[in-house]
Amino acid sequence: MVKKPTAAEIELQLSERRFILEAMNTAAKVLEVPVITAFVWYYLSRTNAALGALNKAILAAELAPIVGDIQFPPGVLLGAAMESSEDFLKILDGAGILDADKVKEAAQEAVEDTGSVLADVLVGVTGLGKGFNCQELESAVLDARTAALADQPWYLKWGNTSSYGLLLKSLKTNGCDRPGWLSEEKWREL
Repeated sequence: MVKKPTAAEIELQLSERRFILEAMNTAAKVLEVPVITAFVWYYLSRTNAALGALNKAILAAELAPIVGDIQFPPGVLLGAAMESSEDFLKILDGAGILDADKVKEAAQEAVEDTGSVLADVLVGVTGLGKGFNCQELESAVLDARTAALADQPWYLKWGNTSSYGLLLKSLKTNGCDRPGWLSEEKWREL
């Protein structure tokens, strides 16, 4: 004899299905954003050689008016261009049109580390470390470092690692000396 499900069991099953559908709808909405689509396409192209070759065809079709106006999604086109940019630089370098190493160097110098900018803003806005002397700050940094290195769930690890980085940035922002356990190179990068 088959047991008839109760109203509570049916409601639980329906709520689980609603949750799954909502998650799928949200993922679809996120993928509609061209920048997100570009990075997903870039990642897929880097991990799949066939898509890497397809990127060249996509860019050729976009650049050649003879092929016609194929409407690729903006994110796919951007992702294809990102993935193919190194190959394009190699082609131009091989043709003697430009020096690819100089272009890469200039691009790296022109790009500012967004993580560093965000850390500066967060330290400035929150006033993290203000009112503490350097010894107290260094003690807080060591505590945060120990917490970040501990075995823990990902969300705690992420929070503790962020706290460690921001406290370390605060240590430098407040004019404290470099801690002995931190290399000169890492201190300069802050």
